[in-house]
Amino acid sequence: MKENDTWVKAEVVSKGGKSIGKKWAYLNLQDENEDAQVGIDFAKDVQEWRTEQDVDEVNAVVVPQSRHNENQVKHAKQLEMDNWKSFKVYDEIPYSGQKLMSRRWQHDYTDELKQVDRADIKNGIYPEIVGQLHWIATQSRPDLCFDVLDLSTSVQLSEAKTQSKLNKVIRKAKNNSYRIKYPNLESLKNIELILYTDASYANLSDRVSSAGGYVIFLRGQNGKNCPISWSSKKIRRVVKSTLAAEALSLVDGLPA
Repeated sequence: MKENDTWVKAEVVSKGGKSIGKKWAYLNLQDENEDAQVGIDFAKDVQEWRTEQDVDEVNAVVVPQSRHNENQVKHAKQLEMDNWKSFKVYDEIPYSGQKLMSRRWQHDYTDELKQVDRADIKNGIYPEIVGQLHWIATQSRPDLCFDVLDLSTSVQLSEAKTQSKLNKVIRKAKNNSYRIKYPNLESLKNIELILYTDASYANLSDRVSSAGGYVIFLRGQNGKNCPISWSSKKIRRVVKSTLAAEALSLVDGLPA
């Protein structure tokens, strides 16, 4: 439970208030700090119930009836209302076997993330991490090239989405075992340079820019290939078709 921007530990001691739908109800939270405990256990401490058995003389059947002191119930309800006003009952919380979490905290957290200035992404630690991933991708991990390019063009997204994408790429870099095989080309005479290029249309985060990439191989007389260069870049112009994107990708790959 979060109170006055500070996390405090609390436990649910009773359910109070009017149930909302089938899965939501107000719950009374008791602060772990005894000095801060202003909540009451409505079902146990205040309400006094007594059950008596009255005899229905007409049908000769024992009829159980529940009776309670109306003044005590009214007083208990008023105490519960005062308790809610002091925020000890912290919004609507699911109690049907789910993990307890305040929906108010979820909404506040989401709203706060939406209001984050994008300058935090541009000027914070994010560019530094992307730069480190870019170095890894260009040196020994061509499988990360497009992911790093996508991260570098994600500054228009919210910080939550950008952070999620960054964590995904970091996990991929750490968990995926990747090796580049450099075969023996034998004689270096009459070797060939083989260039492969490719592109996709409007596949970056802004849904407008297109990505292109290339890989260059050395091919020996024995037919074996050895990768020597690779790259994934944002195509310098906004194109209108996949064919145009692939043509510009080829143009960019030839000078490499």
